[in-house]
Amino acid sequence: MKWIATEPERGVFTFEQGDEIVALAKRGGKLMRGHNCVWYNKLPDWVMNTTWTAPELAQVVQEHCFSIVRHWQGQIFSGSPGPKATSLKNLVKELKNAGVPLDGVGIQAHETVGEVPTDIRRNLEEFTSLDVEVAITELDVEVAITELDVKFATLPPDERGLAQQRRDYETIVAACAAVEKCVGVTVWDFTDKVGECD
Repeated sequence: MKWIATEPERGVFTFEQGDEIVALAKRGGKLMRGHNCVWYNKLPDWVMNTTWTAPELAQVVQEHCFSIVRHWQGQIFSGSPGPKATSLKNLVKELKNAGVPLDGVGIQAHETVGEVPTDIRRNLEEFTSLDVEVAITELDVEVAITELDVKFATLPPDERGLAQQRRDYETIVAACAAVEKCVGVTVWDFTDKVGECD
């Protein structure tokens, strides 16, 4: 649930929609995967239209994230902290050194067809060497140019481009499968009809 949906007014939390999703997962015997608590998009007006000092904004973000995590504590399998690998590896080290219990990291995929990095497996292994599990938590199949997918540089895609996209997805999934502590890949959206850009 994005910030705009969970805290539309400061200190006023609306967990009902998220609770419904968590309950549905429980009834179906499924694990519930969390998402990052703060994303640059889908922020409520009260966050966007206020002039914050850095300490004030840090406090607001901390209050929001702690409230979200506390509400669903014990009901969420894992969360996805963010896409910046080096910074995130450093954060994992800092948190673990401070004694914070951290079991896993979610990694988002942001790829263009034919330009998938060759070091995906190495990157996953570097995370697992920090004694955390990893999961690829946002891998899209959209063909539109968006933030979160293996996308085409030009549209519409041709058969060659579609075949390359398939190979790119296979490469990413195979990298996860080859790393013992990579616990899964989650497809983010399924068609362009329901993508983040809509």
